[in-house]
Amino acid sequence: MQERIRKRGFFVLTGAELTGVIGDVLYNIVFLIYATQQENKFLCVSIAGVLPFIPRVLNFYSGYLADRIKRPFKSATIFKIIQIIMFLVVATVIEHPSLIVFLFISVLMVLSDFLGNLYGGVFIVAEKDSLHADEREAYMGYLSGITSAIYLIFQSAGVGLLTLFHNDFTLIALINAFTIALSLGILWAGREYLPASAFNKKVTTQTEESSEQTQVNGMVAGAKLLWSFPEIKTMIILIITINFLGAIQTPVLNLTYTQLNAILINHSVSFTILAVSLSLGIGELIGGFSLGTPLHKIKLLQLMPMNFIMYLLSAVAVFLANWPLLLFTMFILGFVQGMFNPKFNAWFMNNVPEDNFALVSGMMSTCSMFAIPVGQVVGMGLVGLGSIYIGWTLLGILGLLAAIGAVYVNKNYQVNI
Repeated sequence: MQERIRKRGFFVLTGAELTGVIGDVLYNIVFLIYATQQENKFLCVSIAGVLPFIPRVLNFYSGYLADRIKRPFKSATIFKIIQIIMFLVVATVIEHPSLIVFLFISVLMVLSDFLGNLYGGVFIVAEKDSLHADEREAYMGYLSGITSAIYLIFQSAGVGLLTLFHNDFTLIALINAFTIALSLGILWAGREYLPASAFNKKVTTQTEESSEQTQVNGMVAGAKLLWSFPEIKTMIILIITINFLGAIQTPVLNLTYTQLNAILINHSVSFTILAVSLSLGIGELIGGFSLGTPLHKIKLLQLMPMNFIMYLLSAVAVFLANWPLLLFTMFILGFVQGMFNPKFNAWFMNNVPEDNFALVSGMMSTCSMFAIPVGQVVGMGLVGLGSIYIGWTLLGILGLLAAIGAVYVNKNYQVNI
């Protein structure tokens, strides 16, 4: 009986989390479309592209704060209520287009995402307590797979709803407010199944201190802890490499759609973009669910050479104008990503001290994010040269070098993930 209640606690937490994700996915894709309809289109689209990275860069600070919250359930409730109010305000002003309104909504989105990160951080310990150590990898895999499915379904649903209701942005904002309220309702309805750590979290005396100097000391201590694990150091380097190569690939691939008709499926840019997106998403979905099969025995480092070689193969696919090979490389990249996150999250829960969960996790996220703007600058610089083949050649070479490096790490370092 106790075992059943414990697992129900995990399902309550993930059910609330996934319901919130539905609203986020719907609104984020719609907000980008909203940006394209503003008078200052170029500026607004640029801002909309940058917005998602701001809360991620601040993950180290949201993690620091989350570790110091002693009443997770109460705090999470407050965060959700504030988010609901924010999107009700958005729904009120969004149909009055101006640059000031757009900037105001942008600020609210950043604040909402920051609160969302805080919400995730306060329940990390409760999620850990809801599962046995040997269950975490498989259940994290299922969560990753379901999240990928939500992205696949509701990105298209957001565009479909907008088309169906003639660009009614107010409706989408209200739907997002409703999904947040529904997420809060799930949390409250299932609160009796949550572990004790969801209501009262053990916080050390040092963690409770809140002066500016102590905050700096706390984050420095978190950075030292982060670097004390050889597994985490290795994973940070791998994630930075993956993000860097992916950030280069995106603008180069976007230019390829417009310059190389032979790579297009049925001579359609939109259909090819959709097929590439679906290949990545389906790969992530299958990769996540595969952790409930014997494939969970594969170590992350064993997957990395195959992951990096896909960047080389994607370049080969473009040079050969072979779209089936391009889709295959995207599927494998998604598959590895689908296995990577839950496997590492499970290891993280089992090995990092509880009172620094969110801080160390946030610092990892922040460190790995810095590779993305650098990669985008490199990718856009290559696009600026006007030739897709220069970009794909560089990406193929970097992918090959990264694969060789991953093989070397596999042979010479004992990293147990």
